[in-house]
Amino acid sequence: MNLAAQLEMLRDRGFDDEGNATATIKVVSRDHLLPQKAEAFVFRSGVKVRDAYDIRLLLNAGGMLSGELEKHLSDVLAMREIGSEELAARIDQVTARLCRAQLVGVLPAHEYRALERADFQPLRLALRELFQRWLQEGATWTGWRH
Repeated sequence: MNLAAQLEMLRDRGFDDEGNATATIKVVSRDHLLPQKAEAFVFRSGVKVRDAYDIRLLLNAGGMLSGELEKHLSDVLAMREIGSEELAARIDQVTARLCRAQLVGVLPAHEYRALERADFQPLRLALRELFQRWLQEGATWTGWRH
């Protein structure tokens, strides 16, 4: 990614305790974090449930995968020959047992309890939402279209 593209994905933010703007802080937008988290979820050697949690947070905050970012993720999945079956299997690895092991003590207690009461289903649903295009196509890497 060239410098202009990198700078474009940064946004300025800074606030004091009362919500008044006080400083300029460069942050990556939700839309640009989403494909990065998607790649981390798919390509780590083992499933890290925190990636699923972060994907859920980004989607709930309005993050979207579209345009060039969607094409980028599609290209990366195709290059690594990741198809719908591999994605579905990876999502299925986000089990309640793994979630308990990796999230207890990491998340704020109230958020953890809410997810646990829902059997961590919101995490799997967020992953299915993010990867919906590739899961629905039911295609192998050679069948993906832009």
